[in-house]
Amino acid sequence: MTARGVRLSRVMRPFRDDTGSGSVLAIAVIAALLMMAALLMTLVTALSARHQLQGAAEAAALAGADVAAGFLGGYPCLAAARVAAGNGVELADCDVADAIVSVQAHRVVLGVDVTVAARAGPGPQ
Repeated sequence: MTARGVRLSRVMRPFRDDTGSGSVLAIAVIAALLMMAALLMTLVTALSARHQLQGAAEAAALAGADVAAGFLGGYPCLAAARVAAGNGVELADCDVADAIVSVQAHRVVLGVDVTVAARAGPGPQ
């Protein structure tokens, strides 16, 4: 063998066997699983917050509809805003037409502004 061949074989010796490749593969699989778990947790948090926001908007619309129908005194949109604030939600819009109250509520969830709408009023006659 030439001196060049001896030097190359010494340099390449660590790369010729598979010793330790299982550890590298295990670390890669664990890292991929942790990344998927983090993504899933973020998605679950966002969906949970959206459902909570939707419930708060529906409660606000119902409170406004009770006032608009005359069951309670006051202004429908003010009652809706109070209920929304009690649920930690900001009311973006409130419209009253023929005892039907439509509201839009929004909240920032994970840096994204989420807006939901709800409507409430008397049932069919």
